[in-house]
Amino acid sequence: MNYFAHAFRFVGRARFVTGTALPDWLSVVNRRLRFRPPRLHQAAHHRDQNVSELVAGVKQHLEDDRRFHNCEAFSRCLVSVLQEVRPFLNGMGIPPVFLSHLLVEVLLDAQLVQSRRADVVRYYADLESVDPDWTEWATGEILGQPVSGLGHFIRLFCRERILLDYADNAHLLRRLNQVMRRLRLPDLSDSFQNALVASRPIVTAHAEELLRALDAPE
Repeated sequence: MNYFAHAFRFVGRARFVTGTALPDWLSVVNRRLRFRPPRLHQAAHHRDQNVSELVAGVKQHLEDDRRFHNCEAFSRCLVSVLQEVRPFLNGMGIPPVFLSHLLVEVLLDAQLVQSRRADVVRYYADLESVDPDWTEWATGEILGQPVSGLGHFIRLFCRERILLDYADNAHLLRRLNQVMRRLRLPDLSDSFQNALVASRPIVTAHAEELLRALDAPE
């Protein structure tokens, strides 16, 4: 799942919402660091209740991902998007399943952003209301080690408003290529916008079922 899909049900709980973004932010700032269950369990009882609320958001993110990636609708959607993506990747060295997985998540966010404009505004307001330097400190408390650069990245994330780029194929392609460069993969060509056009209705058709998996009893 991507940023907004994790958070839209919780807008108004600023530190919780910030926690839902933390695992993805951490993967950008320091890919070697992970939120491990023992540390999360310990930090959930932190003396600072604000840290505990941040931890609750992190745990929500991890639980969402587990449910989302294990649901049958995700598998079906992934296979359909993969069929649209694969012809554009011949010989490029970009793993098709990785890119298809990323697209399902990003295009689900695109659908949610389109249908929940007011919540998107509230989402960014939540993130901007939490001091990024505090979030960097609190993340270090959770992990048991400092996370240099996290506060700077959070400011950049809030300023860039990447969620608002998802509706436009050219803008989304630019954002995808930022991911490719960060992972030292080749850029996607302009023609990849055709794969985006074909993939959007696939994800839209599965959106309700994908989101329902988050709250389904097990």
